[in-house]
Amino acid sequence: MNIYILDEKLNIIAIYDFYKSIIWSNRYYKVGDFELQIPLIKNVKDKIKQDYFIYRDIDYNNGIIERPKVIEKIELIDNSNEYSLLVSGRDATALLDRRVIYPTEILNGEYENSILSLITNHIISPSDSNRRISIIDINNTGLIEDTIDAQITGDTILKYLEDVSADYKIGFRTDLDILNKKLIFKLYRGTKRTGDDPVIISRKFDNLIKYNYVKDKEKYKNMAFVAGAGEGSGRKLVKIGDELSELDRREMFVDARDLQETDSEGQAISDADYMEQLKQRGSEKLTENKIDVTNSCEAELDGTFTFNKDYFLGDEIICESYQVFKERIVEVTESMTASGVKNELTYEEVEEDD
Repeated sequence: MNIYILDEKLNIIAIYDFYKSIIWSNRYYKVGDFELQIPLIKNVKDKIKQDYFIYRDIDYNNGIIERPKVIEKIELIDNSNEYSLLVSGRDATALLDRRVIYPTEILNGEYENSILSLITNHIISPSDSNRRISIIDINNTGLIEDTIDAQITGDTILKYLEDVSADYKIGFRTDLDILNKKLIFKLYRGTKRTGDDPVIISRKFDNLIKYNYVKDKEKYKNMAFVAGAGEGSGRKLVKIGDELSELDRREMFVDARDLQETDSEGQAISDADYMEQLKQRGSEKLTENKIDVTNSCEAELDGTFTFNKDYFLGDEIICESYQVFKERIVEVTESMTASGVKNELTYEEVEEDD
């Protein structure tokens, strides 16, 4: 497998077929990352730099490079046994972490259009041209019908995107259009592969190597008091999950005083819209405090079902261990070292109303 290095303008400047190890993680709701250890020989030092980009030849698909990474950290290893660079970074989507959402943005309407508007307003066509990142573009798929009613101030675009994605069960990715030298951001929803012709990870199909499952409810919350503008008993308040009682009820308080009752132009927000914004904030906080499930397995790369051929990141599949689970793949980590190649998948349980 070859790795390619690109400069800040997305021009290919180096190709390497030698390295000690590479770990490559892609995620559905969060930004992925990588770690590369490469001997410090030839022109490595001059070609591998922070803010440059990296991709693997196996990520090339008809002119599109899937999920390239940006180099953020470089560490020199120099001892009697080793002279190499340890290079790491995150998905190109991490560039969204370089811009904050300011002034206040009010999202009201289709989820996909709303998220893409944040990128357009603060990166692609900002009022201040210094904020523009010219190599970024967007792809509006028109396939996501969810709606959103929210208000954001001060978060980076990436932080808000990661906060809200798990709540909506919608993933995101940034690919590289190699011909046009553009990083293309888009939202997407995984495919359900649990029906009549399911994808199954199981020992009986010889595609399960190792499985690990932990379920922890220590920090779990399912009921929220969300308090917005106002003072004392006059604060605007919504309750989420108020129908729960007894031991089933696990309460939390969400201080949403930062949500303003006017938009960026000083116009009053209707009570109905403001209450929906409070509900959205509460829903996001409850998602952050859901049941903590560690659910991963090491799968065969080319078993009965092959990853990136029969099923993909974000898809819902069936995993059989001590019981049968419907799972959504939220992370895949591929590692290549001297000892071989591993492909570890991380899941979340699919709720019935997903």
